Amino acid sequence: MKKAKPGAEVLLRHPDLRNRYGNLVLAATTFFPEGRTMFLGFDSTWRWRYAYGDRFFDKFWRRAIRTLALNRLKTGDRRYNLNVERSVFALNDRAVLEARILDESFQPSRKPNQPAYVSSMKSGKVTPIQLDAVPGEPGTFRAAFVVNEEGPYQAWITSDDSQAGKRVASVEFTAQLPDRENRDPMLDAATLKAIAAISAGTQEIRDGDSLRTDHYVPLSRIEEIANRFKESGRIDIPEAPEVTDLWDRSTVLLVLVAILAAEWWLRKQSQLL
Repeated sequence: MKKAKPGAEVLLRHPDLRNRYGNLVLAATTFFPEGRTMFLGFDSTWRWRYAYGDRFFDKFWRRAIRTLALNRLKTGDRRYNLNVERSVFALNDRAVLEARILDESFQPSRKPNQPAYVSSMKSGKVTPIQLDAVPGEPGTFRAAFVVNEEGPYQAWITSDDSQAGKRVASVEFTAQLPDRENRDPMLDAATLKAIAAISAGTQEIRDGDSLRTDHYVPLSRIEEIANRFKESGRIDIPEAPEVTDLWDRSTVLLVLVAILAAEWWLRKQSQLL
């Protein structure tokens, strides 16, 4: 496969082999007028049975077949299909909604656009969206919008293109707060320097001197911090008071034994044992 078809979802690429379009596509899915299709650029899945039996082989093919057949198993008009590029988006992300529609003769629709509706299931707000026909892809309609509210969403199209009409295809997805820390784990030196400068703090040390703490030092030069403390004197750090657990005292143990013995004696005298 030279390159993925426009609109296709690439699932797997070769780590080394490349062509002028990038790393070779090994697995991809896309829509055809009759439904979803899948491309595999290798025929060695049977080798997965070595040492593992059918554990991964069966799981892969069962889920692949279920995914490919899902559109036909869904209730509704098989001439309509609605899809979103991902199931989870970060808040204020740009989401792409795509519809594939066939006319009454099951041929790709030639309409210039297709109305759709997106609803925030948290607030109930419904936003109409116009999906425009994609050039070169008959029957395919696409539009982008911004998910600006956290929580679950639902998008759908109707048979008569009105909001209150019968839903013939729908899709659900979720918007959540962006995880900026995991998305960009690179060290933000500029922000750290700004924080250090804003703090403008000093640390009082012995002999009345002070050590400025508004200085940014990268981890590779961490020894500078220790050297600065050595040059400025010694800092006396108060020791935490010693904590002794109540259970560490023998008197407490004797009192508990006495209470248990007294309870046992009273029960014995009352014939409760």
